[in-house]
This record gives sequence, structure tokens and C-alpha cells, in this order.
Amino acid sequence: MHNRKPHNPVYDTKEWKRLRRHVLAEHRRIAGSWCPGLDGTGHPAHDLTVDHLVPLARGGSLLDLGNVAVLCRSCNGRKRHG
Repeated sequence: MHNRKPHNPVYDTKEWKRLRRHVLAEHRRIAGSWCPGLDGTGHPAHDLTVDHLVPLARGGSLLDLGNVAVLCRSCNGRKRHG
């Protein structure tokens, strides 16, 4: 059983969805379906997500391009639970 955090409604806003689509499209244009990996060891991945480098709960900005990066769902989950 996973200890999932409650869903944050800010991720339902049009602004976040627009930023997420932009970041993913730009990443795929440059790197294709490639996850850079948590430790810098990249690997193919089709389940890419946009991750906040500084979590919102720790004062990170929701819509700051400098505060987001692309990771696959697996790496993003390991980061959270690791």
C-alpha cells in the first residue's frame, strides 16, 4: 500500500495544466521519450511527468519554469518516497 499525499487542487488549474503541457512538449521535442533519471542516468520512458524541484509545501513556486523538471513517474515516485 502506498502512502499517497492528498491531491492538491492547484494541479487542476488551467495555468498549471498549460505549463505542464508546454514543459512536456519542449522536453519531448529535445529529448524524445527520455527520463533524465534521478542520479543523472537517463533511460527511455513514456510516462513522463513534470516535477517541482522545490515542492510547493516547502515554498516552491507553482508556475516558475525554473522550479520544474521532467522525470518519469517511477523516478518521481522514488524521489518522493526515497
